[in-house]
Order: sequence, then C-alpha cells, then structure tokens
Amino acid sequence: AGALQLLAEADEKRLELDAMALNAAIGACGKGSNWNTAMALFADLLRRELQPTVVTCVAVVSACDRGHQWRLALAAFDSLLARGVKPNVVATSACISACAHGALWERGLALLAKGEHLDVVAFNAAIDACGKGRRWRDAMRLLGDIWAAGLEPDSSSYTATISACGDGQEWAQALFVFGSMHRCRIPPTVMAYSAAITACVDASQWFRALHIFDDIHCRCLEPDIIGTSAVIAACRAGGRWQKALWHFREIRRRSLVPDLGAFRAITVTLVELGQTRFAMEVYQESVAMGLDWHDSGGPPVRD
Repeated sequence: AGALQLLAEADEKRLELDAMALNAAIGACGKGSNWNTAMALFADLLRRELQPTVVTCVAVVSACDRGHQWRLALAAFDSLLARGVKPNVVATSACISACAHGALWERGLALLAKGEHLDVVAFNAAIDACGKGRRWRDAMRLLGDIWAAGLEPDSSSYTATISACGDGQEWAQALFVFGSMHRCRIPPTVMAYSAAITACVDASQWFRALHIFDDIHCRCLEPDIIGTSAVIAACRAGGRWQKALWHFREIRRRSLVPDLGAFRAITVTLVELGQTRFAMEVYQESVAMGLDWHDSGGPPVRD
C-alpha cells in the first residue's frame, strides 16, 4: 500500500518514474490479488521502455494467479521471458499454479522440467495441474520425484496427489497415497481427509467414505464443509438420510456456515430418500441465508 501511495503522489506531481519505483509498486500488488493494478503498472512499465526485473515477474504472475486470471498470468510470464527476465522459483511456481487453474498440465510439467532450484511448492503446483488434467499417474510420479530431488513432500503434496487420483476415478490409489501419509509420519490434514472422502464418494465407495470421515473425529480434527458435503453424498448412496441430516446440522454446531454445495448435497439426499418435508425445511433455511440456487440448476424441491 505504501509503494502504491508513493506512486500516486509521484504521478500527481508529474515526476518521472523509474524502473525501481514501478517494480516496487508492482511488487506491492503481487502480495495480494490486485491483479488489475499490477497489470496496469506492468503495461506502464513496458510503455516507458523500462527494464522489468525478476521482482516484476514474481509480482505480476503471482497477483494474476491469486486473482484467478491464469491467462493473464501466463501471458505476462511469456512477455517477461521474451524480454530476457530469468524467473526464479517463486515466479515459476506461480506460473505452474496458473497452469493448474487452466488445466494446462503439459505446460506445467514443461515449466517444472526447465526450472532450477525448485522447491516443494513448485512440485505441488505441478501435481495440482496434473490433477486438473486428470493425469493421476503423472501426479503420483511427481510425488516420488519430490523425494528424488532431495526434498520432503508436505501435506499439500499428498493432498494434491489424492485429489488427482480421485479426479481420475482411482479411489484405491487415492487411499494408498492417503495411507502413505501415516507411513511417512505426516499427519493428515482435514483437507487430505476431505480429498480421500471425495475420491471414495465419486467412485461409489460410500462405506469407505463414512469410515474415513469417522476417523477425522478420532484424531480430534474438525471436518470442513467440503468433506462434510462429500460424506452427505455418501449417506445418500447408503440410504442413510438421518445420518446425512445429522452431519449437515453438525456444520452449524461447529460454527461454520454451509455453502450452496452443502445445501444441495443434503437437499438432494433428502428428496431422493423420500424426506420431502425435511428437504423443504433445509431449502427454506438456505433461502433465508440469501443463497441463490439459479446458477446451480435450481433447487431439487420447491415451495
């Protein structure tokens, strides 16, 4: 914020800005998701024919990635490469993350192969990109490559790999990776549990999903909304509407706010299992919260 304020003051006084000032301002934008300002400053820097630096590269790409503007992130990265800027590991990781958002797994892997002094964050981004592209085998290979590179996978590495296996409908592989966290003495996070549960639910392994969900409580963890929504779907497959409704009510008891995905999961479950009255109560609760069902195809029950 300080760099941007100084930039505005300099502009008001019509002072000539140099590359250092603009790069500092772009860097300030890169710490958040202020991608539009970062891109405007980047364009201004190029218009003035000033030389961007690796700080520019990190800031612009990171800001666009955090703002879910993956096309702009990749375009800026390519533009900086063309101007001779050599990206560091942070910029490379941000660009691979942008590839994940765009499901461009091939480019993500190419960037990883060309990168130097890579860290776990870069590998995790590449695993995520493979998951988005349903390349679960590549994701598992990258998990092994982390060890081969002399690094140690973290919980995010395993979670991304579990999700990749789940997206590839490989629930058994997902559970194998999930189990390897225990074997490697890496405590599974709530996100890892949610990824494993979702992988089981998507493969109609509802009994396994419920078993994993129960294990969360045994480890004194609090399930998140994603995992709870998935286990509600598992209850639907198992014909257990009472348990599904109980899990949904637990969201509120944990002082969380259910999102539209959670409301849809429980409402569909109740309707399909013949509990229309409860489904209507849940639907009316979502309306009272101001949730809009139109973008999700409308509610499965109506007033």
